[in-house]
Amino acid sequence: IGDAASISLARRNVALVHLALGRPDRARPHVAEALRIGATVGDRGLAVRNLLALAAVDRADGRAAEAERSARQALD
Repeated sequence: IGDAASISLARRNVALVHLALGRPDRARPHVAEALRIGATVGDRGLAVRNLLALAAVDRADGRAAEAERSARQALD
Protein backbone atom coordinates (compact mmCIF):
# COMPACT_ATOMS: atom_id res chain seq x y z
CA ILE A 1 0.00 0.00 0.00
CA GLY A 2 2.89 2.35 0.73
CA ASP A 3 6.04 2.74 2.69
CA ALA A 4 5.94 4.04 6.24
CA ALA A 5 7.70 7.34 5.43
CA SER A 6 5.15 8.18 2.75
CA ILE A 7 2.24 7.30 5.00
CA SER A 8 3.70 9.42 7.79
CA LEU A 9 4.12 12.33 5.37
CA ALA A 10 0.55 11.93 4.12
CA ARG A 11 -0.85 11.93 7.66
CA ARG A 12 1.18 15.03 8.51
CA ASN A 13 -0.14 16.76 5.40
CA VAL A 14 -3.73 15.93 6.37
CA ALA A 15 -3.00 17.41 9.80
CA LEU A 16 -1.62 20.59 8.25
CA VAL A 17 -4.71 20.97 6.06
CA HIS A 18 -6.94 20.74 9.14
CA LEU A 19 -4.67 23.22 10.88
CA ALA A 20 -4.89 25.65 7.96
CA LEU A 21 -8.67 25.36 8.16
CA GLY A 22 -8.55 26.34 11.83
CA ARG A 23 -9.34 22.88 13.18
CA PRO A 24 -6.44 21.88 15.43
CA ASP A 25 -8.69 19.36 17.19
CA ARG A 26 -9.01 17.46 13.92
CA ALA A 27 -5.32 17.92 13.09
CA ARG A 28 -4.07 16.40 16.35
CA PRO A 29 -4.93 12.70 15.67
CA HIS A 30 -3.34 12.87 12.23
CA VAL A 31 -0.10 14.40 13.47
CA ALA A 32 -0.04 11.86 16.32
CA GLU A 33 -0.32 9.06 13.78
CA ALA A 34 2.35 10.67 11.60
CA LEU A 35 4.67 10.69 14.61
CA ARG A 36 3.87 7.09 15.49
CA ILE A 37 4.41 5.78 11.99
CA GLY A 38 7.42 8.01 11.38
CA ALA A 39 9.16 6.66 14.48
CA THR A 40 9.39 3.26 12.77
CA VAL A 41 11.35 4.68 9.84
CA GLY A 42 14.42 6.10 11.55
CA ASP A 43 14.48 9.22 9.34
CA ARG A 44 15.53 12.17 11.50
CA GLY A 45 14.30 14.74 8.96
CA LEU A 46 10.85 13.16 8.94
CA ALA A 47 10.78 13.12 12.73
CA VAL A 48 11.78 16.80 12.91
CA ARG A 49 9.08 17.88 10.48
CA ASN A 50 6.46 15.80 12.33
CA LEU A 51 7.48 17.33 15.67
CA LEU A 52 7.27 20.83 14.21
CA ALA A 53 3.80 20.03 12.89
CA LEU A 54 2.83 18.90 16.40
CA ALA A 55 4.23 22.16 17.78
CA ALA A 56 2.10 24.11 15.30
CA VAL A 57 -1.02 22.16 16.30
CA ASP A 58 -0.27 22.72 19.98
CA ARG A 59 0.29 26.43 19.41
CA ALA A 60 -2.96 26.78 17.47
CA ASP A 61 -4.75 24.91 20.25
CA GLY A 62 -3.45 27.29 22.91
CA ARG A 63 -0.97 24.81 24.38
CA ALA A 64 2.12 27.00 24.48
CA ALA A 65 4.17 24.82 26.85
CA GLU A 66 3.53 21.70 24.78
CA ALA A 67 4.33 23.59 21.57
CA GLU A 68 7.65 24.73 22.98
CA ARG A 69 8.45 21.21 24.19
CA SER A 70 7.81 19.70 20.74
CA ALA A 71 9.82 22.41 19.01
CA ARG A 72 12.76 21.90 21.37
CA GLN A 73 12.56 18.15 20.90
CA ALA A 74 12.82 18.72 17.14
CA LEU A 75 16.10 20.53 17.74
CA ASP A 76 17.65 17.73 19.80
